[in-house]
Amino acid sequence: FVNADKAAAWGVELEGTVLLGDHWLLSGTYSWNDSEYDEFITKDANACTLGPLAEGRSLDPLCTDDLDLEGNQFPTMPEHKVSANVTYMWSMLDLDWEATTSYFYTGDSWGTPFNNPDYDENESYDVWDARLSAVTTDETWRVTAFVRNIEDDRDVVSVARPSTVTQNPQYTILEPRIYGVSVDYSF
Repeated sequence: FVNADKAAAWGVELEGTVLLGDHWLLSGTYSWNDSEYDEFITKDANACTLGPLAEGRSLDPLCTDDLDLEGNQFPTMPEHKVSANVTYMWSMLDLDWEATTSYFYTGDSWGTPFNNPDYDENESYDVWDARLSAVTTDETWRVTAFVRNIEDDRDVVSVARPSTVTQNPQYTILEPRIYGVSVDYSF
């Protein structure tokens, strides 16, 4: 691990909530991030174990020379992220009810500061969730049924460099559709 000599990051985050009448609540967030290395000279420690370089080209300049990462983006920092929620609220059977659907989007990002599109690129993905809650009027009990990843997408959310031993790439994918119920008691 090495530190960059000079880097800059800045961004904007917006958040909003709107109550429409007595029943509808709209909320959302948006963030935009700009990150860049201004001065960063380092070696790619595992470049010689990747792809064709793993086949006896250990003297390749990509493996032995310092690399100038000026202009590269920070790892795991997408330029754009969005969330949006729509909630409908009502009372029935002496309970307060809420039905919410949520949308989340995460833009492209990089897995390492080397920003190598063959090994480090994390592509954008999105996911839809929903939940239905019933709460006692004194807020002592809350029961929530939920479903995460409604569309059951198995998008890759993170990619890591291939194993230096097996050359197999390492992926983290969205969890499958998950259903559940939670019960909360406040005292």
